[in-house]
Amino acid sequence: QVREQLDGLAARLSAARVAHNEISASDIEAARVILASGTRLDATASIAELIDADVVFHSAVHDLSGNPAITEMVAEQWPHFMRSMGLVLTATGIRNRVWREHAEILDAILSGNATRAEDCAREHTARAADETARRFDAIVRVA
Repeated sequence: QVREQLDGLAARLSAARVAHNEISASDIEAARVILASGTRLDATASIAELIDADVVFHSAVHDLSGNPAITEMVAEQWPHFMRSMGLVLTATGIRNRVWREHAEILDAILSGNATRAEDCAREHTARAADETARRFDAIVRVA
């Protein structure tokens, strides 16, 4: 729930900064490259590679927000978030969905649509949390 709020805030602030021309062209291009790199990962990519790409994407959004408190707050939580990402990203179909959702988030940010960016980011994080809970429950039931 906390990450959902922070990611939504970061996306909203990032889009607002784009709308006000407060983000450099090089930072925008870097975000596009990060998205393209993650999108190119295929079924042969390791879980570690997938997690790293996911962290890099979300960190870029946090950085684009211009609010260093978001980056600082999330930094301590990355190990926990990465465990959750690893659990979710073991399913190939979900990997593709994750990067489609990342593309939607970045598209909303780069179009300067703060409301849509926040909604996309929050929905993405909520879906990942739900998937984590489902996968964890399945593991516990088997054990």
